[in-house]
Amino acid sequence: GKEVIPVKYDWIGEFSKYGLALAKLDNKTGCISTSGKEVIPVKYDWIGKFSDDHYWTMVKLDNKCGYININGKEVIPVKYDWIGEFSEKDGWALAKQDNKYGYINKAGKEVIPIKYDCIGEFSEEGRALAKLDNKCSYINKTGEESLSDVTERTDCK
Repeated sequence: GKEVIPVKYDWIGEFSKYGLALAKLDNKTGCISTSGKEVIPVKYDWIGKFSDDHYWTMVKLDNKCGYININGKEVIPVKYDWIGEFSEKDGWALAKQDNKYGYINKAGKEVIPIKYDCIGEFSEEGRALAKLDNKCSYINKTGEESLSDVTERTDCK
């Protein structure tokens, strides 16, 4: 038979419905097409499963995470220490960078600046408890802090 995919990878996963398979080489991961073309460079420490709604997935590289699409383009820069699940309601995810927290949207824009020591989930009323410089206050979805609601609480739950 004709060699379609070069025999150079340490491991190749099953092909997904998108025509991509994970490929590992020297403890790095990327994705190849059914023709053997490297669609996503074999440079990541980890690549998640592509979601059906956005054709993107989380990746990890050098202890940082971000998101790429099925063409390998970074949709959200690989610069965060951690990214939570994106909310179905507003499309935001809690993100951590350099021990500070904020929220990003699916385009990678910081919708709530990543400056807080901790930040909770937004309530139905659109407020979240946030801690900055050992003071807790509520913030709204535009990032405005409600100074009248400053509290002595030390957690953001």
